[in-house]
Amino acid sequence: MKRDYWSIKTEMKQDNIFKQIFMLILPMALYLGIQFFCVNFGYFLVVFFSALFGKVDLAGDGVQVSTKLLLILNMIASISAIPIFTMMYQREENHESFWKNDYPVKLLGKFIWIIPFGLFAMLSANFVVSFLSLFMPDFMIESYSDTKEIIDNAPGSLQVIASVILAPIVEELIFRGLIYTRLKQMTSLKAAAVISAALFGAFHMNWLQAPYAFLIGIMCVFVYEKYQTIFATIFFHGMANMFSVLSMFMLGGGGESTEQPSTGQLVIAYIFWIWITGAFVVLIGMIINHRVKIKEIKKNEVIDDYDSML
Repeated sequence: MKRDYWSIKTEMKQDNIFKQIFMLILPMALYLGIQFFCVNFGYFLVVFFSALFGKVDLAGDGVQVSTKLLLILNMIASISAIPIFTMMYQREENHESFWKNDYPVKLLGKFIWIIPFGLFAMLSANFVVSFLSLFMPDFMIESYSDTKEIIDNAPGSLQVIASVILAPIVEELIFRGLIYTRLKQMTSLKAAAVISAALFGAFHMNWLQAPYAFLIGIMCVFVYEKYQTIFATIFFHGMANMFSVLSMFMLGGGGESTEQPSTGQLVIAYIFWIWITGAFVVLIGMIINHRVKIKEIKKNEVIDDYDSML
């Protein structure tokens, strides 16, 4: 049976959609595969050499040993993944100048605005999560328990290296450098921002970190589009994580209050702080939007898609 032109075109379009979806899923799947291999192979080596030298009891020093080991293995996975995703990112369209020294020097000084932007973005997103957690069922709260155990028991130096340096690099390469860039070719900028941020939230695999990562992901897209370089989003992501780690260190030493506030008091307090920190996020975002001009970065290219979004 002879097929007409439109049936062939429809099949080609469907094949293209499937290919696009595969290209979106590939970076996340690849990173999860690298993590799975590094963690499991690392545990195998620890068990093998412990048995070889007669030290089979890996939990002899308690949970701190296992959480520290798990964090180290995940750090090894990140270090292994960074070169792979860097090469993938360089192969994407419009990234020919990734390693070239042609970024305007005068705009590097404007990176300073990313520091307070990261601080208030972290605070605002955390207050939103704290507010939402008041209404979450127990299974949602408990989904964060494994991650919290690693954070609470891992040494501070490892937390800084993992959260402030390694995680921002590999996650920005994946979610902004690859996934968001590919989504922009498939749909509008707004949709690409929301979908990539949603995937970034889902990637954390627990209900508490998901909304936080979603909000940070949206702000990462804003930084990426304004500064037109992946280094800006890595810097922003790192600043947000650094302030988050510092806040945990500072609050970790405090004693528990004998009088716990009611749910109503917490709701009012969280709404107030969401409003205050959110106002600072908007204010600093407006400053960045005004001071960082896309035309200064790409003089020979007219970019009006992002400006129309604002």
